[in-house]
Amino acid sequence: MADYHAKARSNYFLLRDEAARSALADFAAATGMEVITTDDNPLRAGLVSNSPDGSWPSSIAVEGSDEVIDLEVPAHVSQWLAEGSVAIFMEVSAENLRYFIGYTVAINSRGEERTVSLSDIYEQAGALGADVTQAAY
Repeated sequence: MADYHAKARSNYFLLRDEAARSALADFAAATGMEVITTDDNPLRAGLVSNSPDGSWPSSIAVEGSDEVIDLEVPAHVSQWLAEGSVAIFMEVSAENLRYFIGYTVAINSRGEERTVSLSDIYEQAGALGADVTQAAY
């Protein structure tokens, strides 16, 4: 069986205040992510995944219990965004050359989302011709 590898990172988004910056740092530490920053503005930050397979974390342990809850990183981060800022979360992955997966989610401080997936191309390609096959084996 081939190894699955992913890479995930966000853009640099603007946080609403210092409390949001601190909350993002705590969240990243609790989920195995890393906060990335720019030198020009301490409230501009992003995230990269440091999970063993490189993908965005999909769950988080509840502190002080054995409970684990599902996690949507973009939705969770949106609560800390400054008004007008949009966070973009990208992930690409592959199992050797067997298949490729890629998607991105854009979200604002109101929780409004847009999603694009590499697999969206198959529907669009159908308008170009009838013989459309998957880029996988």
